[in-house]
Amino acid sequence: MENSEDISLNSSEKSIESSVVNLEDQQQSQQQTQQQTCQKTFVQEAPELTILIDKLIQLKHSNKDELISNTTRIIYIIDQYLEQPTLLDIHLNDIIQPLINFIKSNYINNSNNNNTTTTTTTIMTETEIVIKKLSIKNSFRIIYVLSKVRGFKTIVKLFQHEAIDLLPVLDQLEISYHQWVNINKQRDRLNEISVSYSSGINLKNYIKPEEESEQEVVDENNNNINNNHNIDDEYNENIISWEEVYVLALWVSLLVIIPFKFSSLDSASSGTASAAGDGGDGDGDGQLKSISSRILKLGKLALSDVSKIRDSFSELLSKLLNRPDMKFEQKQFIKWCTNSIQLISNNNNNNNQNNSSNNNILLIIGIYSTLATMFKKGNRLDFLPIDMNLYEKIMEANKYLSLSGSERITKKIFLKLLQRIAIIMLPPVSASWRYQKIIKPLLLKGELIKQINNNNNNNNNENNNEEGEEEEEEIPEEIDEILEEIMKSLKDKDTIIRWTSAKAIGRIVNLLPKDMGDQVIGLVIDQMFEKNEFIDADPSAWHGGCLALAELARRGLLLPERLDVVVPLVIRALFFDIIKGTYSIGSHVRDSACYLCWALARTYHNSILSPYLLPICRNLVVVSLYDREINCRKSASAAFQEMVGRHQGLVPNGIEIVTSADFFTVGNKNNSFTSLTTFIGKFQIDYYPIVIKHLATIKIYNWDLEIRQLASKSIHLLTNINPNDIVSNYLPLIIPNTQSDLVHVKHGASLAISEILISLFENNNINLLSDNLKMMILMTIKNTKNEKLFKGKGGVLIRIGMCKIIYSICLVEFSLDKNLSEIKKPTESTSTNGNEDRAAALKLKIAMLKAKTASQINKPIITPPSSKSTTNNNNNNNNNNLNDNEIAFNIILGYLNENLNHPNEEVQKEASKAFELLFSKYISSNEKISLLLELIDSHCKTLKFDINRSARRGSSLLLGSLPFNSANLSYDLLSKVVNELILSIFQDDPKFKDIETRVNSISSLYKIGIYILNLIFKNQENEQKEEEDFKKSKNYNLFIKIWNCLGLATNDYSIDKRGDIGSWVRELSCKVLFDFIKFIITNQNSSTTTTTASTTDLSIENLINEKMITEFICKLFQLSGEKLDKIRDVACKIIHELLWIENPSSINNIPHKEELKKIIVKDQDVHFNWFRTEESLPLICKVLKFNCYLYPLLFGLFSSLGGTSKYLINDSIQSIKQYFSSFDNDEKERFEKIISFSKAILEITNNTTQRMIQPTFRSIYNLLSTHIFDFLIINNLNEQSIFETILFNCYQIIESNQDDIYLLLNSIELFSYFFIQFENNNNEYIKDYSLKALLLLLSNLKYPKVRKLASDQLKKSTRLFINNNGDDETPSLIKSLIFNTKWDDSVDLIIEPLKSLLLLLNQKHLLELLSENPTKKPIPLAPPITSIEELKDKIQNPHKQSDDNNNNNNGELINNNTENNNNNNFDDNLPEDSQDLMEI
Repeated sequence: MENSEDISLNSSEKSIESSVVNLEDQQQSQQQTQQQTCQKTFVQEAPELTILIDKLIQLKHSNKDELISNTTRIIYIIDQYLEQPTLLDIHLNDIIQPLINFIKSNYINNSNNNNTTTTTTTIMTETEIVIKKLSIKNSFRIIYVLSKVRGFKTIVKLFQHEAIDLLPVLDQLEISYHQWVNINKQRDRLNEISVSYSSGINLKNYIKPEEESEQEVVDENNNNINNNHNIDDEYNENIISWEEVYVLALWVSLLVIIPFKFSSLDSASSGTASAAGDGGDGDGDGQLKSISSRILKLGKLALSDVSKIRDSFSELLSKLLNRPDMKFEQKQFIKWCTNSIQLISNNNNNNNQNNSSNNNILLIIGIYSTLATMFKKGNRLDFLPIDMNLYEKIMEANKYLSLSGSERITKKIFLKLLQRIAIIMLPPVSASWRYQKIIKPLLLKGELIKQINNNNNNNNNENNNEEGEEEEEEIPEEIDEILEEIMKSLKDKDTIIRWTSAKAIGRIVNLLPKDMGDQVIGLVIDQMFEKNEFIDADPSAWHGGCLALAELARRGLLLPERLDVVVPLVIRALFFDIIKGTYSIGSHVRDSACYLCWALARTYHNSILSPYLLPICRNLVVVSLYDREINCRKSASAAFQEMVGRHQGLVPNGIEIVTSADFFTVGNKNNSFTSLTTFIGKFQIDYYPIVIKHLATIKIYNWDLEIRQLASKSIHLLTNINPNDIVSNYLPLIIPNTQSDLVHVKHGASLAISEILISLFENNNINLLSDNLKMMILMTIKNTKNEKLFKGKGGVLIRIGMCKIIYSICLVEFSLDKNLSEIKKPTESTSTNGNEDRAAALKLKIAMLKAKTASQINKPIITPPSSKSTTNNNNNNNNNNLNDNEIAFNIILGYLNENLNHPNEEVQKEASKAFELLFSKYISSNEKISLLLELIDSHCKTLKFDINRSARRGSSLLLGSLPFNSANLSYDLLSKVVNELILSIFQDDPKFKDIETRVNSISSLYKIGIYILNLIFKNQENEQKEEEDFKKSKNYNLFIKIWNCLGLATNDYSIDKRGDIGSWVRELSCKVLFDFIKFIITNQNSSTTTTTASTTDLSIENLINEKMITEFICKLFQLSGEKLDKIRDVACKIIHELLWIENPSSINNIPHKEELKKIIVKDQDVHFNWFRTEESLPLICKVLKFNCYLYPLLFGLFSSLGGTSKYLINDSIQSIKQYFSSFDNDEKERFEKIISFSKAILEITNNTTQRMIQPTFRSIYNLLSTHIFDFLIINNLNEQSIFETILFNCYQIIESNQDDIYLLLNSIELFSYFFIQFENNNNEYIKDYSLKALLLLLSNLKYPKVRKLASDQLKKSTRLFINNNGDDETPSLIKSLIFNTKWDDSVDLIIEPLKSLLLLLNQKHLLELLSENPTKKPIPLAPPITSIEELKDKIQNPHKQSDDNNNNNNGELINNNTENNNNNNFDDNLPEDSQDLMEI
C-alpha cells in the first residue's frame, strides 16, 4: 500500500517532468521570475551555449584568438551555475555528447599515429591544424569545468561506454600521461636552473655533462614550456593539459566496469594472472601487458601527482579492483599500499628529510583515497578478514601526516578511510534499535501513542534477542580506537574535518548495538556542548556536535527519549554568538543548528515531535528574520519550511509564514527586519512574544552597528502593533541598559528607547508612559553626560544615541521643568548633608573651570538667565545656580550645545535636529525666547570669530534649525543670521575657510529661504500689496540676497587632499535653488485657487525674473559639461525637471524652452544614464547652437576637453564633431556656428581663471586637432583675427607664468600646432607668434624638460631651414644649433647656443629676457655678439675660447631641479557685484 509520502513524491515527479517538457513555452515567465529574485531558475544562456559548442566541434573559428574567446565565454557561462548546478542537468547530454564524439573521432582514433593531421583526407593549413589541436584541448577543458560544477559522478555517466572504446582510450591515456609527466620534469628542471642562476651558481658547473644535451633540447623548447605558472600554456596547442589526462582517466573508469572479460577485448589480457604475479605490473620479458596491468602501473604512478589527476586515477583504480575477476590484483594492491605506507613512515622515523617528502605525502593521500573508495564500492566479504597490518600502518602514518603541513587534506582522507575500515569490521546489518518513522496518516494520535507504548513494553524481550545476536558478532577492539579518533576530530579547527567526522559517526553508530551506540551519542552530547554559548564555549565543538546529532537523527539513531536533552541544546545553538573584539564567532554553529532542526523535522513523527515543535518553530522564525548572516537566515527558513511541510497542521500559521517569509525574501536583511517583522508581529499569540523578547534582550545590543539600527526599527514596528506590552514589560528593562559599561549595549538601548517613543507619538499612545518611566528616561541623559565613556572611545555612538533620545523626548513633549537633582534612584539611600555639600562644591568647581577655559578661547558660554553664575561668595546663590543647572531643560540644552561643537558630522546633525524640535516645542515662555536670542547671538559670533572648525560647523547647522515660525524673529535678527551664514560661505581667511561649514550654511540658508517665501505668500494673501510694493519689501530683498549667494556658491571649485570638495557646494547650491523654484510654483498654484481678489500675482516670473532664471539655466548647462559625472547628473536632471515640470503653471521665461524640450525629451530611454558620457555629451552638445547657452556650456566642456581622462576627452571631441556635422547640409549655418564657437573660445581665453588655464590650453589644442577651424586661419577671412587673438592671449599667459611647468608643458603642443600646421600659410602673424612662443619656451632656463620638448617641435619645422633672404649660411646655422645642441643640459652649456639662435632669428626681445636670469645662481654671460660674421666664426670654431670659458666659469654647474608648483586652484577671485552673482 502506497503511503502519503510516496503519493506526494510521485505527483511532484510528474509535475517536474511536465515542467521540463514545457520548458520552452514557459521561458518568458521564468525569465521574469529570474529577474525578480537573486536565484536563477533556468539556464538562460542555453541557446548561446549550444551555438558556441557547435562552432567549437565543427572547427568554424577563423583564428586562434576567436577560439580562445569563445572557450572563455563557455567556461564563464558554466561557472555561473556553481551554486545551482542541477539547472544544467537538462542540457548536459546536449553538451557532453558532441564534445565526446568530437574527441573520439578527431583524437582517440588517431592515437596510434600520434598525429591528428596524417589521417585527414584533405591537406590542412597550418592555421587549421592549430585550430583543430586547440579545439580538442579546449573540449577536454570544458568537460572538466562541467565536472567541477556538476560533479564528476554525474558527468561521467554521459560518456560513451562501448566496449570497443576501452583500448583506444587507454592507449591515449598512457600517451597523454607520459607526455604530461615529461613536461613537468622539464619545468622542474628549468625552475632549478633559474633558481641556481639567480643565486649566482655557475651553470656550467651545475649542469652535469650528460645533461648538457638535454639542456640544449630544453632551451630549444623554451618557447613552449616556461614554468609552472606560465599562463600561455593554457592556450598552447602543443602542450598536454592536465584536464586531458583527468577526463581520459574518468572515461576509462567508466569503461572498465563493462560486463565483459578483458580477454575478449585484448589478447594480452589472457595472461593476466601470470602478468600480475609480479605485483600486477606484467613486466615479464617478451610478454604483452594486459589491460589491468597497464592500468595498475599507470595508476600507481599517478597517485602521487599533485593535480586533480590523482583523484581521477583513484576513482579508476577503485572501480578496476572491484571487478569480480580482479580478486588477486585487489589483494596485491592492498599489500602494495601497506608496504608503501610503511616505507614512508620508516623514512620519516629515520629523519630522512629530502626533496621527495612532498611526493610521499601526495602518495599517501592517493593511497588513502583509493582504499576508501574501493572499500566503499566493493563487496565487504572480499575484504574480510581485514588486513590488520594495513590498519596498524595507517594509524602509525597518521602522526607523520599531522606534522607534514597538509593536515587538512590528509586528515579528511584519513577519517574517510578509517570509517570505511570500521564499516567493514562491523556487521553489515543496520541497528534494529533505531527509530523508524511510522507513516500511517489515517491512524489516530492516541492509537499511535498506544502502539509506541506497546513497543516500549516489549523492548526487554527484543533486547534479550539482540544480546544473543551480539554475542555471536563481537565488536572488534579497534572500533573503540576509531571512534576515539573520530570524536577528537569533531572538535577540529577545519570545517571539512568536522563534517567528515559527523558523517562517520552516523555511519558507524548505525552498525553498533544499542548500548554502545547510546554511549557514543551520550559522549557527543556531553563533550561537544560544554560551557556558555555566549561567553566561553568552543565554536568548533558545538559545530561538530550539531552536525553529528543531525547525522544521527537522519538515520533514526537519536531515539525519542533523547529529544528532551537535544532540543534545548538546539535552541541554544540557534543563537550561538561569541564576541571577539570587533567581530563575532558562531555563524557556522547557527547554520549547523538549522541543519539539525531540518533533520529532526524529516525523521520524527508528529506524535513524537509535537511537544517540541512549537518552541523549535518559534526560534527558527526568529533566526530566519534576525540573524546577521544571510546563510543562517536562509537555513532557518528552509528548516522551518520543512517543519511546516512534514508536520502539517501542528505549526501555527505555518503556511502563511512560509508563503511570505520564504527562502528568497529572508535574503534581504532590511526586508527581514522591517516588512517581515510587521507581518510576523500580527501573530501575537504564537510568534510576537518570542520575536519582541529576542529583539529587546539580544538584537538591540548586538556588536554590529547595522544590526542595532535595524533591530530598533523592528521594535518601532512592533510597538505599533502592541504598545502596551512593550511599554509595560520591555521599556523598563531597556532604560537601565543606557548606563551599561559596554558601548554597544548603551548605544542599542538608546536607539530602542528613541524608536519606542517615536512609535508612541505616531500612534497617539503617549498616555501609556507613566511619570516614573518619563523620569527614568530623563535621568539617562543626566547620568550619561558625566560618564567617562561618553567622552572616550565609543563616545560618538553614545552621543548620537542620546541626541536621538532627546529628539524623541521633545517629540512626545515631556515636561522639562523638573529638577532632576531631587529625584533619587530607587536603590539609593538618602545621603548626608556633608555628601551633598561636597557634591555641590565639586559641581561648582567644574562649572568655574569650564567658564575659565571658555574665556581663554574667546568662546562665550550661554546659560539660561535664571542660572547665570555670579562672582560673589554667597553659598546660597551658588546652590541656587546649581539647582537651576539640574533642571531637565537646561541639562538638555547644555548637552546639545556641547554636541554641536563635536568634530563628528553625524553627532552635529543629530544635535541640530534635536535643537530644532526642542525650541519649537518649548519656546512658549518669554524666558525661553530670551534664551533663544542669546543663543542665536552666541552662535553668530562663533560662526564669525571662532577658529575652531567644529564649533563653526555646528553653529552653521544650528542657525538653520531655529524655530522661525514659533519664535516670530524680527527682520533685523533674521537678516543678521543670513549675513553671517553668507559670510561663512565666502570666507577668504584659510583659518575660517572650511568646506563642511559652507555646506552646512547652504543647508541653513535653504530653511531660512523657505521660511521667507512662506512669509511673502502669507503677507501677500493678507495685505494684497501692489507689485511695486511687493518688490520693495524687506523679505523679498532678503530672499534675493539668498538667491544671489547660492548662485555665487556654484562657482566654488575648492580642492584639498580629498579632491574637488567644491563640488559639494556646487551640487547642493543647484539643488537648493531648484527647490526654491519648486516651492514657489507649488504655492503659486495654491494661492491662485484660494485668493482670487489679489491685485498682483505671485507667479514664478514675478518672484524670479527672466535674468535670474537665465543665469541659473546657464550655470546648469556649464555644470553639465564638466568632468564630474555626479555634477553632470544632478545638473541635467534639474534641467529636465525645469523643462517638464508637471505643475499646472510652468516656467515660461526659460530661453528657447520649446527647442530645449525637443532635445531633452520628457520620457527618455529606460537605460539612458547621464553618468555615461558617450550617451549624455552628444545630447548636451546640441545646446551649443543657442547663443545664450554657448559660452557657459563651452566653458564647462573645457573642463572635460582639457581633462586627464582619455575616454572623457574622446567622448567630448566626438560629441562636438557630431554637433558640427549636423550642419553639413547648410554651409552658411555651419560657417556661422563655427564663427560663434570660435568667438566663445576667444572670450574664454580673455576671461580665463588660474584654475582653467591648463584645461583651456589642452582644450584649444584638442579642438584645433579636429581641423574644423583650419579654414578660418588658412583663408584670408576677416574672422582669422579671432585665432590670432587667441594665440596672442595664450602667449601672454605663458609669458607671465614661466614658473608653472605643467602649464608650459601643456602649451608646447598648442604652439607647435600653430607653428607646424600653418607654417606654409600666408598668415605671418600666426607664424611669427607661434615661433616666438616656442622660442620663449626654449629660453626657459629653469626646466630642462620644457627646453627639450620645445626643441623637438622646432626640429619638425621646414620653414626655419629654408633660405628666404638669399643668405645660404643662416638656415644651415640655425639647423646646426637646433639639432646639435642638447637642450636638456645645464644652463651654462646651452646659454651660448641659445643666444646665437635667438640672434639668428632676430628675437631681440627674448635676448633681453635672458639677461634677467630667473634661476637662483647668476649665469655669467659672454660679451654680446654684434655681428652675424662674428657669430658665424664662433659657430665654425666652437673650441676657440674654451679655455677662457673654463677659467671664467670655474666649473660651476647650475642646479636645475624642478620645483613643484603648489597651486591649490582655489577659485577665490569671484565677482562681488550682487546683481551678477552667477557671472562666469
